[in-house]
Amino acid sequence: MLARRKLITALLGVLSLGLVFMGILFLERWRWQHTVGAQVEARSIDFDKQLQQFTVVPSILSRDPRLELALQSNSVDAISAANQALKYSAETSDTAAIFVMDENGDTIAASNYDQTPSFVGQNYAFRPYFKDAMAGQRATFFAVGATTGIPGYFIANPIHAGADRKIVGVVVVKIEPRTLPAAWDTGSAHAVVTDELGTVILASDQRFLYSPSTDLSAAERKIIDSERRYSLQSAGNFSRDSDTAWNFSSNKQQQESFQVISNTLNSEPWQLHSLQANAVSRWRAVGYLGVLLALAAITLLLSRIFRQRKQLAQTRAEQAKKLELLVQERTRALEDAQQALIAESNFSMLGRMSAAINHEINQPLASLRLNIATLRRIIDRQENPNDDIQEIVVESDRTTKRIGRVIETLRSLARQSRSGFESVNMHTIANDAVETIKRERPLAKDVLNYKNVGIGSEMNLDNRTNGEIINKHNGPVNVEVAGNEVLLQQAVLNLLYNAHDAVVACESVKPQVEIKVRRQGSNVDLSVSDNGQGISPQMKERLFKPFESESGNQGGLGLGLTLAEQIAEDHNGSLVCTDADSGGCVFTLTLPALNQGT
Repeated sequence: MLARRKLITALLGVLSLGLVFMGILFLERWRWQHTVGAQVEARSIDFDKQLQQFTVVPSILSRDPRLELALQSNSVDAISAANQALKYSAETSDTAAIFVMDENGDTIAASNYDQTPSFVGQNYAFRPYFKDAMAGQRATFFAVGATTGIPGYFIANPIHAGADRKIVGVVVVKIEPRTLPAAWDTGSAHAVVTDELGTVILASDQRFLYSPSTDLSAAERKIIDSERRYSLQSAGNFSRDSDTAWNFSSNKQQQESFQVISNTLNSEPWQLHSLQANAVSRWRAVGYLGVLLALAAITLLLSRIFRQRKQLAQTRAEQAKKLELLVQERTRALEDAQQALIAESNFSMLGRMSAAINHEINQPLASLRLNIATLRRIIDRQENPNDDIQEIVVESDRTTKRIGRVIETLRSLARQSRSGFESVNMHTIANDAVETIKRERPLAKDVLNYKNVGIGSEMNLDNRTNGEIINKHNGPVNVEVAGNEVLLQQAVLNLLYNAHDAVVACESVKPQVEIKVRRQGSNVDLSVSDNGQGISPQMKERLFKPFESESGNQGGLGLGLTLAEQIAEDHNGSLVCTDADSGGCVFTLTLPALNQGT
């Protein structure tokens, strides 16, 4: 019983494979017919164009007076001129040969007059194209050359002469299209062309050449012999089961069966056929069946592997999720450590740079200040000192003190020390910074606008008393902070320099920089705003990083805002940048008030 079941299962399997194979074979033949059908139609159009493009040559030559003269006079010079004209036309038109026959069918001139064999002197009156052309029609014909033995496509036009336009001869162009089907051979399919009698006149496989594709009658064979078209193939012949199924039998090989796609030409009563051996379709069907069986086997194997690994994958997914969370945590920790290391490296570099500046500048600066002090004593001893010189000396002394404060700022910043903080009035810081920048940059006098802003009120510079901002309703406003006066003044100056440069570079209609000091709860805010062109979004991301500056700022190293932010952080404060309503930007320095209760 078990053996019987196995036998039935095997038979059913074989039957199934057979049905699948027949289905694949049917689909393959259907695919080939639909694919090749469009190709055969396109090749027919191309072949028509190749045949028709040569019809213009005999049409033009039939009106050439040199040919008319050769036919009428039959002189040596006239015939020589006609030979030269035909040779030139054949070379330039890519035709095999061109020749002229008189009204008796004798060739009097030809493009191959100087070759062996030549058409000159041959009589082709037996050809149908001569008879049709002498009757006044353009004629075409395909045949094996009677002189050269090379097959060709002949196009003939009548030549008229005289006032009555009498036909005096025929001009014939021969084209050798035997190489044309070679480009149509796709390897698995063959291309053949049959004439109106059904005989193969062109073929990509030479076995099929001049083999009848249908049974020829005695009358048709007589026409072939009388017109000397070609010699019928005796080594093989076609037989048709239908228009789409042909068989070819030869003496040397067994019978072959073909699928056939045909299309009729427009220029000639010929047909272009594409033949593919049925064995090719069967082998392709076998290959497709093998691929299907391989895919089925692979699918079964993969399905089994998938089932075995599904549980393992679930376990690994849980472990991978835990590992991913751990990696994310470690990655964040490493990124934080990297950012801290970069910041530490930057400020370490600033420390080394400030130490180098201190070392290089302190001694020359001390010498310069000693010289200025000596110059002041000399001026003081004079009875009528020059005011301009005295003012220059005073201004130089201020400049040296300013340089000293900058050096002290860098030194303090490098140490990042908060020792030595004292009570500092932010109004005094702002006022000194404004006066400093006005002295150093004369244009700033028309740009800067200083406002002291109290709680709910704004006061001008003249409304302050002993370094305090006065509120008309609540009395003095406390704007004192704990910090280093030199460092804070340096931070405010950096903000003012940047704002001044921004409005000057922007070329605004009315450039303006505004500095405000405001008490905001337990903090003191010092803001510097401008109506410049603002800061690009790309620059905002790295605004406070060392050595970063706008492309248009060629005057600095990109350290001003970095130093200002570091000073703010060292004073337990912050420095932020926002967009101004005027189009520029606002930098706000926020510091804890010294006495947060008032």
